Amino acid sequence: MLWATTMDIERVGGTDKVEEWRAVVEETPQFIPFLRCKTPNFGEVYPLCAVPFGKGYFVLAGMTFATQAMDGNIRIARAQFEKVCTAIVNMLDRIGQRKWPTSP
Repeated sequence: MLWATTMDIERVGGTDKVEEWRAVVEETPQFIPFLRCKTPNFGEVYPLCAVPFGKGYFVLAGMTFATQAMDGNIRIARAQFEKVCTAIVNMLDRIGQRKWPTSP
């Protein structure tokens, strides 16, 4: 489910559930997915990914953080925020180790 990260973020925050909202719906050149999920309307989408831009990357989080949804006693919005933060830390670690693709 993840691409070249130092920590598996699928279950970060205590759940593998996310509330996708305007996620990237198709792979693009040099795009780096962190999470993939399947939706009834669009099939496979990427709610968390990085896209090279200039000398850096855009980190795109296509999830709704205004949700009140729960997975048992775990608030989905909090778990999603933890996933995004962990993905950014992983990305920075890999850049520091020179194990990250260079931007074009």
